[in-house]
Order: sequence, then C-alpha cells, then structure tokens
Amino acid sequence: MPRAPRLLTLLVLMLAAAAMPAACGGQEDVQAILEETFAGEDKEVDSGRVALGLRVTPTGGTPATGPIAARLEGPFAASEEEDGLPAFDLALSLNAGPQAFTAGVVSTGEAGFLRFQGGTFQLPEQVFAQFRQGYLQSRERSEQGQEAPQSFASLGIDPRAWLRDPQIVGEEEVGGADTTHIRAGIDVAALLEDINRLLSRAGELGVAEPGQTPQQLTEEQRRLVIEAVRSARMDLWTGEDDRILRRLRLEVDYAIPEEAREQAQGLTSGQLALEITIAELGEDQEIEAPQDARPLDQLLGAP
Repeated sequence: MPRAPRLLTLLVLMLAAAAMPAACGGQEDVQAILEETFAGEDKEVDSGRVALGLRVTPTGGTPATGPIAARLEGPFAASEEEDGLPAFDLALSLNAGPQAFTAGVVSTGEAGFLRFQGGTFQLPEQVFAQFRQGYLQSRERSEQGQEAPQSFASLGIDPRAWLRDPQIVGEEEVGGADTTHIRAGIDVAALLEDINRLLSRAGELGVAEPGQTPQQLTEEQRRLVIEAVRSARMDLWTGEDDRILRRLRLEVDYAIPEEAREQAQGLTSGQLALEITIAELGEDQEIEAPQDARPLDQLLGAP
C-alpha cells in the first residue's frame, strides 16, 4: 500500500477509536439521567407554578373541528397540615374552532372559588366540604401500600421504554433552574401500553371512583392510533441538581386512516403539541381568596 493512503487509513482508525468511547459515554450519560428522572427515588413537588398548553392544528374537517388551543396555568402549594387541602389558583383558556371561553378555579385550602367568563363565584361551604372529603378519600386510596409520594415507577410507567434514541441537546435555564435538555423519538405502541396500564389502575390510584374507571384502549383503537401517527417526538428538561422534570414537550404529526375519517368528521391529518412546565419549584406562592366573589347561585341561575 502506498505510504499516503496507509497514513490516511491510520488517521481514520485513530479518530474512530477516539470517538467511540466518547459516543458510548454520552449514551450512558443520557440513560443515567433518564433513570434518575423517571426511576430514581421519589421527589416531592410541594409548590411552584404550573403551565400546561395544548394545541391541535387539523387539516380537513369542518369549522367546528378547527384548531384547538388550551392553556391551564397558575401557582400551587401543598398544605402544611396532614388533612389539609392544597392551595391553587389555576386559570383556563380554551379556543376550539369558532368558540372560546375562559374559566378558573381557586382553592385557599379553606374555601373554593370558580371563575367563569370574567365572573368569580364562591362555592357553598357544603360543596367545598364534599370536595375536601372526596380529595382526602382519594389521597388515602392512592397512598395505601405506598411509603412515598407516587412517581412514574410507582404508577407502573417507565418512559424509558418508549423513548427512542434519546440525545442530550444541551443545557438551558427553565423556570429559574439549570436543566439538561434531552430529545427523543417515541415508540407509540409502547406508549399506548403504559397508557392502558395507567387506565387499569385509575381506581386504586384515586383518580376515578370505584365502578367508574375509564375504559382501556381496545386493540382496534390502538391499531388506529399507531397507524395514524406519522412521527412523534418528545423534548424534556430535567433539573441538573435534583433531576426533577421542569418541562416536557410532545409533538405529533398524524394522518387519519381512511377507514376512520368519516368518524373524525372529515379530518385528514394534523399536528398536536403538548407542553408542561413547572417553574418556581419549592418557592412560596401567594394564593389569596378573590375579593369580588359572588354566590355560586348567581352563576347557576337559581331563584
């Protein structure tokens, strides 16, 4: 072999050998980060500000099936009392096709309020007491047999099973915390298995009353979803110090199968984007009773 090609070959082999440990190490790092985030020891999230946004942009259909945009956001804080209710002040906005409305719900831990289309109404003491009782019963059911707050693992969910080829994108600040940004594809079939697993446990987890647990996805429904999804990607930002999720973003491109388009009112395809952010984690939140609240009867139109 001539000397120049031999030298070039040697350089290529040396570069490949040098790159292999770095590549393997990077993959091990991202898997370790995902394990700490999703399968590590349980972490309590007692206070902060949550923001959840959903946007669906369909193609085809009717004006009534037009773009959907929803956002829920506001502060929350766990009660310091064993049998106390959490405090929160959550505002909801929804735009669905030609329709739009705003609403919200407030809990000070001692009283509850409902906001609707610009008005604020206080829940009667009896109604709030029923809410308290239901919440405490639900929490008791969900904590039975558990010594720590519920996590992905305790719910029987392992996102690592449906994340494909995760990669570290970089480091970013989210909600006042330094985070590691990870991007991955999604195995839709594996994700649906976890969703069914969660639905099957809805009753024991306290998110549904006994006898009213939601139905699991059927094989046919799962097949249609898998066929409809053309691409799915997830981005997540996890705290560098505590490995608590600060932001999660899901983006899906879909195409409705021909056999399901009539039931979907003519929709042919579209995009879905879901994002959840938690900011000011662990910081004190000021949540006060609204000053302009009226009796709930005025909203319900009672005489």
